[in-house]
Amino acid sequence: MACAYLGITNARIAWLDLDYSSFVLAHLLGDQADYRDLGTQDTPPLCPLALLDQPDGLDWLFGWFERLFARWNFELDERQSEEFAFCLREARRTGVRTIGGLRALIPGEQGRIRRILRQYSTYWKHIFDGNAANAPTKPVTVYELRGLAGLGQRALGPCHRTHPAFHHRESRWLSHLDLRRRVLVAAGRRGLGRVAVRLHPHLAQEELRLRRLYAIAN
Repeated sequence: MACAYLGITNARIAWLDLDYSSFVLAHLLGDQADYRDLGTQDTPPLCPLALLDQPDGLDWLFGWFERLFARWNFELDERQSEEFAFCLREARRTGVRTIGGLRALIPGEQGRIRRILRQYSTYWKHIFDGNAANAPTKPVTVYELRGLAGLGQRALGPCHRTHPAFHHRESRWLSHLDLRRRVLVAAGRRGLGRVAVRLHPHLAQEELRLRRLYAIAN
């Protein structure tokens, strides 16, 4: 199915996998695919704050961090929400694009927020504290998540199917894609249920045409 979608002009595919089922195909695609085994030494970390460069990225990223904090049983109060939103705006203004850099902007009295962000900028730095310069550029980007499973939902959650990673807005962060191009986010079957597909709205007609052409079931 992924190969069929490559027939769409300017299509980009972000593929989430949990069992290495995409490994062979990704390598057979050669220079058309970028295979990233998240958490391994040879794979650059994700860069959530790259979304600050998108027009509505700040609002979305604030919600992403709210969900991340919730995984640590922590909820921002009104004052903390205002201060955290200010720090995100400062990060956007000053060019900060790493979680470690964002943490440095958080006031010292917000110890709980700083401790949570420290987990992602130190212990899980190799997964989440990346640089936007390492964004993938190939038509297909495969993200293998198997190595994150043992770290629990606080690490796997931002990439798991229960998280809005399957919403087209999330795909911009996950694969650093520009939505002026056509974006497809797909999930591997094992561990994530049936193959799931979410498309940017203007792909709907092309998606329907391809399903009819290749007799792809819903």
